[in-house]
Amino acid sequence: MKYFVKFMSIILLAVLTLVDIGWIAEFCICIFNLITDMNTSAGELYILSSIGSLIIIVSFAILVLLLIVEIAVKLILYIKSVKKVSYVFYMIFSGVSIAESIINAIVIAALGFPLIVNCPPYEVDNQRITIWFLVLVGTYLFTGFFAVLNLLSANQCRKDEIF
Repeated sequence: MKYFVKFMSIILLAVLTLVDIGWIAEFCICIFNLITDMNTSAGELYILSSIGSLIIIVSFAILVLLLIVEIAVKLILYIKSVKKVSYVFYMIFSGVSIAESIINAIVIAALGFPLIVNCPPYEVDNQRITIWFLVLVGTYLFTGFFAVLNLLSANQCRKDEIF
């Protein structure tokens, strides 16, 4: 069971970190596109569109910072659990992974997708949005399910004091 906890933690760390890096890249591309669109727009509604673009850019920047903090927290917890060989840290790591899966699925579905769809050069159809939304939710359900298993296994190893 201790090998399951260790390998599953590695898999969870890799999958969730790669998903976070993908979201960071997408959000940064949207920030760049919004900034270039702000520079090229002109006309009467320039002030309103620039204020709206600035609000969207700030939203993207906040999401990017949150994703970077998530990556840092996961890495710190994983490193502590490996260095101290403590299943308590594996349990905390699994709890953070469960929370991240739930919160990211809700926040990105409610805020990330609408912002990306409204990003200037995109012309995205409903089918593509639905497919990517299902892939995202499936990834978070997969990681959340295995994080729950990892949490239960780490708790059992802690009780058995297997090192």
